[in-house]
Amino acid sequence: MKLNGINIPTPREDMEIKETEIGKSERTASGRLVKDITTTKNTYTLSYKGLLPADALTFINLYRSGEAVIFEYEDVEGIHSKEVYINPLPRKIYNLKPQYTKDVTVIFEEV
Repeated sequence: MKLNGINIPTPREDMEIKETEIGKSERTASGRLVKDITTTKNTYTLSYKGLLPADALTFINLYRSGEAVIFEYEDVEGIHSKEVYINPLPRKIYNLKPQYTKDVTVIFEEV
């Protein structure tokens, strides 16, 4: 996996991909559901038990830039390259070594 061409660590658990439909849905008079889906967008969730300082700074600096980044990953359909925004980064500071972060959840939303 990469962000803007920079390798990022493999998450401790499997990456979660959630598809969100963009469009509208209505019920007809008979109660039948009718959907008009314009597109789908993905949300990607990566969970880390801990990150080294350099890895944490990669995520933090890209998030703070406020700009979209290119996220590359591979799945059953092949290699994907998606433009995403990084959501706020909930994390904890490791007491014994404050420069290390732990329990980090990184969420990307497709543009």
